[in-house]
Amino acid sequence: MNTIENHIQNLELKLKKAYRKIGLLNAYKGMITFFASAVLLILFLSGLEYLGNFSSSVRTVFFWLGIISLASGFVYFVMLPLGKAYKPLTKKDFLNTAAEVGKFLTGPEDELVNTLQIYYEKNESFSGQLIDNAVSTFYHKIKNIEFKNFYGINLLNKYFRIFGFSAVIFLLFFLLLPDLLSAANRIINYERNFTPPPQFTFIVQPGDTTITKNENVFVRIKTEGKTPEFIIFNKKSIEETEFSSKTIKPDSTNTFTIKLNGVKSSFEYFAKAKNIKSEIFKIKVINRPLLSELEMEIIPPAYSKLPKEILKDNGNITALPGTKVNILLNASQPLDSAKIVFTSGKSVKLKTTNNSATGKFMVHTNDEYYFSLTDTNGISNVNPIKYSIKTLYDDYPVIQVILPGKNVKLPEDDKLPLAVKVRDDYGLTKLYLKYRLSSSEFKKPQAEFSQTEIAIEKNLPEDEVYYLWDLFPLRLAANDVISYYFEVFDNDYVNGPKSAKSKIYTVRVPTLDELFTEAEETQVNVEKELLKTLKEAEKLKEVLKNISNELKRKEKRISWEEKNKLEKTLEKFEKLNDKISDIKKKMREMQSE
Repeated sequence: MNTIENHIQNLELKLKKAYRKIGLLNAYKGMITFFASAVLLILFLSGLEYLGNFSSSVRTVFFWLGIISLASGFVYFVMLPLGKAYKPLTKKDFLNTAAEVGKFLTGPEDELVNTLQIYYEKNESFSGQLIDNAVSTFYHKIKNIEFKNFYGINLLNKYFRIFGFSAVIFLLFFLLLPDLLSAANRIINYERNFTPPPQFTFIVQPGDTTITKNENVFVRIKTEGKTPEFIIFNKKSIEETEFSSKTIKPDSTNTFTIKLNGVKSSFEYFAKAKNIKSEIFKIKVINRPLLSELEMEIIPPAYSKLPKEILKDNGNITALPGTKVNILLNASQPLDSAKIVFTSGKSVKLKTTNNSATGKFMVHTNDEYYFSLTDTNGISNVNPIKYSIKTLYDDYPVIQVILPGKNVKLPEDDKLPLAVKVRDDYGLTKLYLKYRLSSSEFKKPQAEFSQTEIAIEKNLPEDEVYYLWDLFPLRLAANDVISYYFEVFDNDYVNGPKSAKSKIYTVRVPTLDELFTEAEETQVNVEKELLKTLKEAEKLKEVLKNISNELKRKEKRISWEEKNKLEKTLEKFEKLNDKISDIKKKMREMQSE
């Protein structure tokens, strides 16, 4: 190969690289043009669907028209330039490329084309030496120039601007008109039937829910979109076959409200306006648990000796503190939990089994309570009946000293007979005689009482107790005074036994002077009584003598008046006899003193 041919081959290699670079740039231009065209095509087709909301068949045409257009555009703008860039070059291709490259060379822009043309079209008009000189001269001029470097990415700036403008237009339209996305989605899913969006949709509260029987229900309906002038509320209970309707107008907040009072059975409902319906909702009505049966066993405290009592369907309790109450109740439906709630604040949990509940508590004070029931659906009873607890208070015992029942002197034998009467509503446990030396001329008086327990019949509500108190061990001296009283306890083991005390009495040891003085006074009084009695006896004797004489003189049966007078006189004689007996007793007592 000679030098000129080598120059030509080098020129063709440079042109080939430039040709391929031009082809790739054309492919890039085509790709940018394709994307810009695709954006505008999608925007155009989506706009048509947005405006027309066409049927499935029209959307099918749009879809395939878009697919075909995009495929054709991709082949035309991208694949063809890309294929052309890599095809084998002909002399014509070299000349055309030389013409493009010549625009960037210094000097006449057709010099490169002319050089190649002279070489390709050798003829007799030009000598071979002249052609070789022309090729050699031009080659040495451009041998260090790479033609492909003339074609950079900056040549695509115009197309980038076009694509950017298209993309901005695309984004603006889809942002400002969100429904364009829906339109594009309808074209993509051309086989589906899309119903035009309604003017408004319903928002219904409470929707599907569960309530309890006789509960009030508020149904509130709002609309998204245009608010209609009125809606039709449709309702059908489970017992009905057709819906009943009611017209409702909106309030100031554009809310449609209807109140259903005391709902007793489940029902379905929906709203309707301008041929637009809401979903059909269902409100299920369930019963709250009810107390259907109640049995209470009342067990009084053991000390009261009262029998237990059974209450049925009555929770009002009247009992002593310490009374135990066993409970058995039945509810209208299976229970999850149950408890007794007291007004005082405490509560007692009951054990549940199916519809039943059992438990117990103890009476302490006046109170009120009710039963709180929760069924297996988590529904609780409402407005339960309140029952009362009234306590019977155990009264204090009562004690009465019946013998001697007054302050006395120490008996001659140092033994004082005592008798007390004790009483309590539920029984007694202990009786004490308590005493102390309260005054003495020879000993220091005692501050504290000593005590002696006196045996009684326990747990009886009433008893009379007799006790002979031997005071000899106390070694009492003249003018000593013993103060004493009785204290009795009941059998209240719940709150603690309560006690009652008698009046305090005294036993005094008299002096010898007192005894003689009293004896003298007794003697004087006895003498006066005897004289008075003798005078009354003389009078009665005279009355009897007169009655006897009169009876002898008349010699007839006595009249009723005379008989009555005689009987009264005899009664006076008997009374005189009683007086004489009393005088004798006082004389004996005086002698004893």
